[in-house]
Order: sequence, then structure tokens, then C-alpha cells
Amino acid sequence: MSNSKDTPPPTVQRRQPHVTRCVAIVVLVLILLTLFVIAVIWLAVQPKKLIFSIEHSSITGNNATAGNSTFHCLLRSRNPNKRVSFQFKRIEVEATYRGTKLFNGSVAPFRQPVRNVTEVEVDLPEVRAALQAKEADQFKAERAAGVAKMEVKATGKMNMKIGVFKVHRTVTAACGPYDVPFKESEGFRWVDCHTDISY
Repeated sequence: MSNSKDTPPPTVQRRQPHVTRCVAIVVLVLILLTLFVIAVIWLAVQPKKLIFSIEHSSITGNNATAGNSTFHCLLRSRNPNKRVSFQFKRIEVEATYRGTKLFNGSVAPFRQPVRNVTEVEVDLPEVRAALQAKEADQFKAERAAGVAKMEVKATGKMNMKIGVFKVHRTVTAACGPYDVPFKESEGFRWVDCHTDISY
């Protein structure tokens, strides 16, 4: 007759790994569904790029490259989208001459609704940058002629808002090179900018 004390107790199976696996699968499915919904909305909306341009531009002050001049421009942003709005954070703007940065500053954050045109006045203080001898001579000659060939670059962070979704992006607008007068000119022709949105 066997002794009941010698019978080993029944083993209790651990359910922890099974529960963890189920939770991981559910989270993965939710992530995939969210990505699928975003992709469908993105394809349905088909967001268009912002269109940047410079409407006015000038350099004022006693002597550029001497630390007491200001670069002024009117930056125009057009949002052609029907369902996509933008929230711009701090935007850095710089004006360069033949690759050398002469003016630098920033633009305050602003929001751009759908199908909207926003114009921002930009005043950039001068940066004490040393031009090479050849570039300095060319700049002086252009100043004497009344215009300098400059390039403007604006870079900033923004949120693209599509419905309830927000997508973080970096936008860069490169403008020029173009002729900038050393005084306000009514004959200034607007300049298109190349816009790039990085993911």
C-alpha cells in the first residue's frame, strides 16, 4: 500500500510569460493599426509643400561688415493645403555673401492655418565676419554699385497638424543668390525660395 506522503504535490504552471506575450502582441497590433491609419490619412490628404518667397529686401546702416548694419527682408510663407496647418517654432535666419555669414537672427514662433499666406518682417543684425581679401573687394565694389548678391536661409522646427495628428518636421528655405539693395527700393522683384521638409 503506497504512502500518500510520498506523492509529489501538483505543479503550478506559471502564466507570467504567456500574459507578457499577449500584452506585447496587443501593443504591436495597436502600433501597426495607428501607423496604418496615419498612412491612409496621409495618402488621402496628400500634403503639399509650403511655398516661401522674399517680397522685399535691403541692407541699411553705415557700413556693412563693420558691425553696424541691418539686413531686412519680408519673408512670405504660403500654405496651399486644405486640411494641413502648421505651427512654426523658433526659426533661425541667416544672410550670407559668397558663403560667408554676414547677418543672423531669428523669427518668433507663429501659426499658419490652412490656405493661408503669412508675411513675416525679418531684421537681422550684422555678424562681425571677416571676408577674404578678394571677397571684401568684391563686396565693396557691389556696395558702390548699390546692390550686393546675397543668399538667405531660414531653418526651423515645425508641427504639421492633420486632423488630430501632429507630425514634427524640420523646414529649410533657401533663397537666392539675389541682388539686395543698400537702401529701400520700390523696384525690388520678389524672389522664390527652394523649400525642403526633412523627416
